[in-house]
Amino acid sequence: MGFAGRPTGLAGPQDMGKVFLGIAVIIGFSLGGFLLMIWNITSDNSSVFTILFYMMVFPLIGCGIGLPLIIKGQGGMGTTTGFMSTESRREKSFIYMPPENCTSCGAKLSYDSIEWAGPLTAKCPYCGQSLPVQKREV
Repeated sequence: MGFAGRPTGLAGPQDMGKVFLGIAVIIGFSLGGFLLMIWNITSDNSSVFTILFYMMVFPLIGCGIGLPLIIKGQGGMGTTTGFMSTESRREKSFIYMPPENCTSCGAKLSYDSIEWAGPLTAKCPYCGQSLPVQKREV
């Protein structure tokens, strides 16, 4: 559990507010540019450049303001406390290794010298004893 009893990796209400505010800014600038384009077309002084300005530059300004809010609301990029943190998605990796010594004859075993008796069972090359492999985290 993280700070204030909240599971780590999840954004809090104030963080989600920043995300929604960022989305609203992007949508607002896009719709505002569209409405200004419509208003410009209906007026007498419309030109292609002003129409393109309202349709392309206004949404880009909105993205420039809104995306940092969204990223900040998610806790930043690549942090462990963000909305979609990389830490919460990481899976543990394991490898199965034979024991270092045979439990029957005491011979030193290596990964290359053993024989496999099954998917999780190794066989000692010296005495033939079946040995369970050990699960180790990588």
